Amino acid sequence: MNYPGYTLVRREDCPEQHGVLTVLKHDVSGAAVLLVENEDTNKAFGIGFGTFPSDDTGVFHILEHSVRLSNIFSLKDILFSLSIPFSFCSGG
Repeated sequence: MNYPGYTLVRREDCPEQHGVLTVLKHDVSGAAVLLVENEDTNKAFGIGFGTFPSDDTGVFHILEHSVRLSNIFSLKDILFSLSIPFSFCSGG
């Protein structure tokens, strides 16, 4: 198979997915792409990216969750939850 704009990294049969797995590298950005090619009619995709912190304060991790949860809760709800540290984890 030819994927213009991508370099083939690896391709192999995958019986668990009833198809072929292909790993590509985007020539411009260097992003890794995993293709699952099979006869499944459910066509889906996912995107992931690394967020590398510059320190160990945890701020970036909190922001990741805030962005992810902003579609479900208002920002006010998220900040209120964060102001009561770990009460939801300790059963309190």
